[in-house]
This record gives sequence, C-alpha cells and structure tokens, in this order.
Amino acid sequence: MNYFVFGFEAANGSRRGIYQVLKSLYQGMKEIAPEHVQLIFAESDSIFNEKDISYKSLNTKNKSSKYRKTFLKRVKGFLLRHLKKIIGIALRNSAALLDVIFLSFLDSLVTWFIANNPYTSQIRKMLQQKIHLCNWALGNSRVISSIIISLSLPADFQEKSWLICSSPTMASRQRNYRIATFIHDLILLDFPAYDESRSAWLRRLNCSCQNSDIIICVSHTTAKRLISYNPLVKTKINVIYSSISEVQVHHARELQSRYLLPISFCSIGSIEPRKNWPGILQALLNTDGLPPIQFTFVGGEPTINKNFHKTLRNLTDQVHTSTSHSVIFAGRVSAEEKCKYLQQSAAFIYVPFMEGGALPIIEAQLAGCPTLISDLPVFREFIDAENSYFVDPNKPSSIGAALQRLCTDLKNGRCAPPMDSHRLAPLASPTRFAKEVMAALAAADLKS
Repeated sequence: MNYFVFGFEAANGSRRGIYQVLKSLYQGMKEIAPEHVQLIFAESDSIFNEKDISYKSLNTKNKSSKYRKTFLKRVKGFLLRHLKKIIGIALRNSAALLDVIFLSFLDSLVTWFIANNPYTSQIRKMLQQKIHLCNWALGNSRVISSIIISLSLPADFQEKSWLICSSPTMASRQRNYRIATFIHDLILLDFPAYDESRSAWLRRLNCSCQNSDIIICVSHTTAKRLISYNPLVKTKINVIYSSISEVQVHHARELQSRYLLPISFCSIGSIEPRKNWPGILQALLNTDGLPPIQFTFVGGEPTINKNFHKTLRNLTDQVHTSTSHSVIFAGRVSAEEKCKYLQQSAAFIYVPFMEGGALPIIEAQLAGCPTLISDLPVFREFIDAENSYFVDPNKPSSIGAALQRLCTDLKNGRCAPPMDSHRLAPLASPTRFAKEVMAALAAADLKS
C-alpha cells in the first residue's frame, strides 16, 4: 500500500495546526515505511527547513511611515484590495459552474493530459507554490482541485493507495485512490477567515465530508462537533491524537519556584483575535497586586486586520506606562528558539477563545513549564485539571485572578508540576501517530 501526503502549503499562515499534524505524520511514516510514503506538492527540504516569514515587530513604530504613505499609494492600495476581492468572487463562481457542467469531461481530459503531456513535471513545479491560492480562490471546485492533484500524482499510481490531505475539496469523483482527510478543528464556523466567508468554508467542509473515504479528527471535541453539524459522517470518523513534529528533548529542570523578579511568562501563537492576546494585556493592566512580569508573545503575523494590531499596540503602551510590567513581541521564531523561550519562562500562558488541539500546551509541558490555559473542552481532554490553571478566556478578570494565584504559588514553591513524562511521551511521538493512522487506513480497506 502506498501513502501520499498532500497539501502542506495550504496550511500555512493562520492554519499552522494542521500543518504540524501532517508534518509529524509524514515524519512518522518515513520512519516506518520510507519506500511507501511520498510527499507531494512540497519538497521535503521546504518542510523540514522552514523559512521564517518576515515579521514587523509591534515593539517599535516607524515614525517616518506616515510621511511615506502618499495619496497615490493609498489609492493604489485601495484599488488592489478591492480588485483581489472581485477576482476571488469571479473565480469561485466560475469554479462552481465548472463543477456542475464540465465535471466528467474535464476529469477525462486530465487523465489524458497526465498520460500524454511530456511537460507534467514542469507544470507541477510551476503550480507547487500556488496551491494555497487555488485553495482560497477555487476551494469549492472539484474540477480544479482534481487537476492539481492529478498533476502531482505519479502516472503509475497504483490502486488502493491513500491520499492523505487537509484541503477539503482535493478529490475527484473519478479516481482509483482513496482519500483520508484530516480535520483539525471547526474554528472557522465561529471565526471566519479574513479573506473567506463562512458560507464558502461550509461548502468546502461539506464537499470534504462527501468525498472523503475516512475522516481523521485530532480530538474527540472536534469529532463531536463535526457529528453534531453533519450526523452522516459518523461512520467515517476516527479520532487519533496527533503528535508534535519538532524533536523535543525533555530537559529535567526544577520548576522555577524561586521568586525571581521580573517573573518571565510567555505565550506562543499567531497574532489573530482568536488567540486572545488583548485579554492577557487587559489582565496585566487591570489586576492589582501582581509582581513585575516580563511577558513575551511569540508568534507570526497572519492577520492583516489593522484595527486588531492597533488595539494590541494601544494596550501594550498602556501596560508600559501604567504598570511595572514589560511586554515583548518576539515575532515568528525557529523551533529551537521557541524551546529556549519555554525553558526560560516560569510558566506558559495560553488563553484562546477556541482551539481544535492542544499542541502548544504539550510543547510547553514537555519543556517542564507550568501552564495557565483557557477552560475549553479540548484542553480538558488532554490536560489534567490539577496540573494547570484554568481560566475563562472571555473574562480578563479571571485571567488576572489566575495570574495572581500562579505568582503566589511560584513564590511559595507550590506551583503545580506538568504532566507525567509517561503521559506526554505518546503525544510527542510521530511514530506512534503514524502507526495509528496507518492502522485506521488498513481497517478502512478491510471494510471496503
């Protein structure tokens, strides 16, 4: 049996959870059956040696930027933003029309094209970096996605092979392979992406449920919500806990119960409203009696919402002027630097409004970090209550009260330790993750 792992580029930006899931799965499969697993639409070098995206720090303001923004530049930016939306709407509508009218004809055309075109490899290379654009603009088109997949799969593709992907519509109705789709979360039901409507994402989700032979959810919380949304997929769903992909070494360190001022805390995540970074800043600003805290936010910048960035800057300025705390925005860092931040922090703070998994918390606990986290069902699924400080992410006062308890426990040496290493080990094993996925695919083959 052959396995083809597909679609890493489609998970970049704010969708890094599913990126990490597929990355760890590919690592584990390569260890188990290197001759039977292939990564398509991405070179392995680009996966294991990520290039950091340039990041503009929130700590400094470019004083001369307002002088450089001339009237013509503003007009040009306005026109480009609206032109992008118009093109996206036109492409999505055209894709839907193609699905209805030309589906079977284009599927046959793609099959002939792959078999007879000598330039397939060059076309595949040209499309390699464009998959995320196709996923955004033509996400509801089976025709376009089947063309992209057909260009990536080898011509001698054997039957009973599995295509493992994250893009919901990456499937053709006429195919000789089976589809396994990972669904990391249903966050976009409540927090639509900046450049995609909720209805468009729902069409892609429904297409995914229809086309997939098996659906793998990374938590029971996500599986229950998917079943409540679409009960017909219950027989397709398997729940398999994913693994972190970076090589994490659990350095035995004593918990930083020593009361060192300022106390170092960190939070890791993308800069977007769902991660609730303003809630942490409001807690620092409005909670009296906290000792001096140095808070470091580590993460990339996927959102282009200028109002949200303005809110972060304003809250940061208020914290610096009105309290003894300091706030640092480190931007996107490498895996090694991320581990250093966790090792140097007295605790890890992570209070999003919604999540589909708990990978950042697992990484923090592997580094021996106590955790203060949102009281979400998915976190309760992975983390014992006695090992973390749970808060209501919608109430900055709850975050502030938990910070007070955490600081007091650190001072008195009563801080709760992380999970036991034997419980963490399966969640940090790509090999275990790959074995469970391959077993689920084999079981699905037996049923068919």
